[in-house]
Amino acid sequence: MAWYSLPHGANPLVPSQYVSVGDTPPTCNGNLQVCAVFADGGTTPVLSQPLKDEIITALNNHSSTANVKLRTP
Repeated sequence: MAWYSLPHGANPLVPSQYVSVGDTPPTCNGNLQVCAVFADGGTTPVLSQPLKDEIITALNNHSSTANVKLRTP
């Protein structure tokens, strides 16, 4: 598993829009947009249904989770 960063304005449910950043989570501040996810994968993350659900929960609750980090736009 690795951390994948999502550029501003990208769709958090599209794996090809993420960039692998390795074992250390990126610094993410805020609670409105997906900043990064921790997932299986290679060049892009595998967005399993449980991870997609976690992304949606994090966004709805405006709170980062163990596998989803949020930021301010």
